[in-house]
Amino acid sequence: MEAAIGGEGLALGRPQQRAVLALLLIGRGQVVSVDRLVDTLWPTTPVRQALASLHPYISNLRRVLEPGRPPRSASELLVSAPPGYAVRLPADAVDAWRFEAAVREARDAEPAAAHRRLTEALGWWRGPAYQEWADQEWAVPEVARLGELRLAAQELAAAAGLRAGRPGEVVPTAEELVRADPLREEGWRLLALAQWATGRQADALLTLRRARTAVVEELGLDPGPALVELEQAVLSGRFDVLRRAVPEHVRSGPVVAGATPAESVPDEAVSPEARFFGRQDELDGLHAVARAATRAGGVVLVSGNAGVGKTALLDRYAALLRADGWTVVTGRCPDDAATAPVGAWVEALTALPRLDPPPAPGPLDALLAAPPVDGLAPAEGLSPVDAVAARCRLHTEFRDRLTRAAARGPLAVVIDDLGRADAQTLALLGLAASLRGAPVLVVAAFRPDEGGQRLTPLLAELAGHDPHRLDLRGLPAPEVAALVRAVAGVPVAAEVIAALTEQSGGNPHHLVQAARLLGEEGAPATVGDLPSGLRAVLLRRLARRSAPERELLHLAVLCGGGEEETAVLLAAASSADSSALPVAGPTTDVPGAGSPSADSPATDLLAAGLLAETAPGRVRLAHPLLRELLDAELTAARRRALHGRLAEALERLRPEDRVTLARHAARSGEAGRARQAVDGALRAAERAERRLAHDVAAELIQWAIDAADVIPAPDAERAERLVGLLGRLLQAQVRAGAAEAALRTRDRAASVARFVGRDDLLAAAHAAWTEPTPWFTRPHRETDPRTVETLERLAARDDLEPAVTARLLQRMVEELAGTAPGRALEAAERQLRVARSAGDPQLLAAALTTMTRLMPHELQGERRGAVIAELRDLTEEHELPAYRWVCEHVDATIAAVCNDAEAVREHAERGVEIARRYGMPEAEATSTATLAMLAHARGGFDEAERLYGQVRARLYGGNAWHGADLYDRGLVAVRLGQGRVEELEPHMRVLYDTWGVLGGEAFAVVLALQGKVDEARAVRLAPVPAADHFLGVRLGARAKLACLLGDKRAAAELVPHLAPLQDQLGSAATAAFCTRPLALGLAEVYVLLGDLPSARLAYARAEEVALQWGADHLAEAARAGAAALPAARAVIPGPRTEATFADR
Repeated sequence: MEAAIGGEGLALGRPQQRAVLALLLIGRGQVVSVDRLVDTLWPTTPVRQALASLHPYISNLRRVLEPGRPPRSASELLVSAPPGYAVRLPADAVDAWRFEAAVREARDAEPAAAHRRLTEALGWWRGPAYQEWADQEWAVPEVARLGELRLAAQELAAAAGLRAGRPGEVVPTAEELVRADPLREEGWRLLALAQWATGRQADALLTLRRARTAVVEELGLDPGPALVELEQAVLSGRFDVLRRAVPEHVRSGPVVAGATPAESVPDEAVSPEARFFGRQDELDGLHAVARAATRAGGVVLVSGNAGVGKTALLDRYAALLRADGWTVVTGRCPDDAATAPVGAWVEALTALPRLDPPPAPGPLDALLAAPPVDGLAPAEGLSPVDAVAARCRLHTEFRDRLTRAAARGPLAVVIDDLGRADAQTLALLGLAASLRGAPVLVVAAFRPDEGGQRLTPLLAELAGHDPHRLDLRGLPAPEVAALVRAVAGVPVAAEVIAALTEQSGGNPHHLVQAARLLGEEGAPATVGDLPSGLRAVLLRRLARRSAPERELLHLAVLCGGGEEETAVLLAAASSADSSALPVAGPTTDVPGAGSPSADSPATDLLAAGLLAETAPGRVRLAHPLLRELLDAELTAARRRALHGRLAEALERLRPEDRVTLARHAARSGEAGRARQAVDGALRAAERAERRLAHDVAAELIQWAIDAADVIPAPDAERAERLVGLLGRLLQAQVRAGAAEAALRTRDRAASVARFVGRDDLLAAAHAAWTEPTPWFTRPHRETDPRTVETLERLAARDDLEPAVTARLLQRMVEELAGTAPGRALEAAERQLRVARSAGDPQLLAAALTTMTRLMPHELQGERRGAVIAELRDLTEEHELPAYRWVCEHVDATIAAVCNDAEAVREHAERGVEIARRYGMPEAEATSTATLAMLAHARGGFDEAERLYGQVRARLYGGNAWHGADLYDRGLVAVRLGQGRVEELEPHMRVLYDTWGVLGGEAFAVVLALQGKVDEARAVRLAPVPAADHFLGVRLGARAKLACLLGDKRAAAELVPHLAPLQDQLGSAATAAFCTRPLALGLAEVYVLLGDLPSARLAYARAEEVALQWGADHLAEAARAGAAALPAARAVIPGPRTEATFADR
């Protein structure tokens, strides 16, 4: 509250004295009793003491307000009137009273006059009314009344501006309205009308969509009839509705700078970019999909090159679906997933909890929650149990929410820019598509050159839902001509149109940029003057921008598509404007949060179509191609400098946004911001972890590590901090399925610990891997003696936590398994004892899992059966989903050793189901390999090869080595089964170079089968087959090789190894590949050694084993081998001298 006489400010005194005057002003000339003044301002003070304060205040105010009044004369402004006091002022002396009068006058004025008068009156406001006392009960009614009057005046001014034909001036007013009160539908209606009238049809639809979301979320009601009518009018092009609000509306788009308006533009024209050209056939096809999807759902995949119009088509399709009564939720994957993990789904699902509120908050609400800002300590990350179980809980609730929403009416989920999605976004999209039987339509768009192998598993999964695929191509010639002439705003010759059509291939973005260039520079004299290609068009357009505008565009590139891309932030970071920026505290509204000012570089860039306004005051680059081009211009040094500027701007404008601030601080490379970057990056990683976007969390933790590297500190302190960060990184990488990266991270942590000589850190490094995986977590194929020695020394310490000791012993088993089974058993049993004494279910589950990995697998059946029984009980008692999969996998292996193919299938299928439900790609790939093994056994070679391809694709990126290894081994087994050894040889040479002696047997067999005997003899083999899960495979291969080479000595040495395992496939213990029955190799060995009776028995056993697997081709091979033996007397089989596992 301020007061002035003749332009000179008055000192109104202390807060209580000012409050007295405020109460009197609220009375508007009416008498305010002394009792009310005392009770309101001194409610707990004795009356006599309160009166002793009130009377001096009245006297002081009279003296200040009437400085020229003679002593002891009566006051004319602040008068005494029983039973209290009143102010007697002219109506225009108090701005609040004057404002009310102006609003009353404007209601009866002509539109232009009303707009002028209201705009002037609204300019008198400099903040909320009576802001000093806004929280005081006595002021609340007046504050609310004046606030309501202000909003009504803004609505009246906006409506008057539209009627006066000034929609461009109305847009910022209407934007302020919807920010001030999102539940006032009139503000949304006026904003949409103003946008439509200025040619921003798409923005108008977006505004109406946001209005619907706001009303539904907060009130659970549908929008009122005015909004519904307007939305239908925009969609159907009913310009009579627009003309009622904007009677002087003639041309709807802003004229491009430097262009001459077209001579003839129909009244119905809208801005060219907002108009939708062509695509009727595509929309007809999509409409048919929607009709079918109302019964049982469906999937639509839209692909196309950058700029071809995927987003425009999705927007149009979404609008048509809404018009047909669909609920449509949309999301766009951010350019940088680190800025908004699972951002597309957060955007798309925000309305669903309000559409159908859940009975209680659940995991999905945590995903949708706003990111943490200040006052939160970085989390230590989710526990291993939480990470897997939380994923299942989230996915279950996600399915339930979508199903409930679809029960209210058909639901469409539209996700754009899928190629940029993080793993969790892709997983949720697959879940949404799997809701068959419910009217849920999943629509996704992506560029073929984005996403790469990351999209392959999802696209393969979606292929099973018979999706409607739409490969979007360029516009045909008639639409090209219409688009170019509409955008250019100048006459464009037919030959220029033809040249642009050929040059662009009908790509709408290329055409829009080229047409805008024509509007800026004028039509070319000849076709040869046209720039060649979109890149040249954009470069020429960018060359016309000023230096401040180019800088602002580069800043927008580095914002990464996240929440920080506000016009004011970009302006703040720009060197031209940064000095004029105010300082904002944590609770201060960001200044300039509305649209850019008229003289801002952002305004010119918006007009030029290089920036797009996604919401009031929020801008982004108009197209990904523009981002790519601008990003390529930035040198590393320039990039760091601009990140530093953005960090500086955020410190002043939004210091509480520590996550975004850390992103720019980390990328600025400034040592002074390193601690800030570490702190913020870990907070951002916590947000990503809670959204289960572990791949994004790993990236953010890596930011923290990079920033921590430049923090000065003693070596020991640096090492301790780094090992801790690397441990968090490893956990995120494992949860993201990036096992190869996790192995490198663990090695780096161990190296850091060794460098400073800290065994405690070394133990932490080796024990950091807490997640169960289908394979050993060692980076080498053979035992490393140095690692074993280190692990033994560390595990002997008595000052370690039980969990650390248990994990060290687990690592030791992984190193020793296959080479030192006795020591491995000793370590595994000690790990089990430690885990039991610790009383931790997860540690116990890990120890039981270790017991199942003792080798050779073929001889561990009895122990593994008992261990798995206990592990199953443990997983039922506690929520240990990852170990449920372990049980299925181990039981599949046990069943494979017992030749129970049907049980193998059941366990493998349950394993795939569990892995998919809980989002475990490595586990899913492993169980899929088991299904491939079964297909191969049945003779389904093509099906087996397809499944092995799925395995490789599922593990691409994070665990590509294991994926390639499984695929290669599967391919070798399939090709050998088919007898295609000649084409296999080149591949085997490469694999032999990779695998070394571990792949020697297979390589030598391939050579020997082709008659290359001398070369086969030269292949290096291990002196003794490693007793790992490939023991049976190697024994079978060595038996075949001995027979091919006629090596009786080798054959004789193999008999005691083959005989105990003759009742199973050579590959049974792998549960991933199919090789011949070991009895078949044993029979051939007996033939070579001349023991024909034993050979007949072995052939018979081989046939029996093959038939148990449904492997007719292997059974036929056994029969053929037996038939080739010389005739002999029937032999009655005697008792076996050595029991097999199947017997036991």
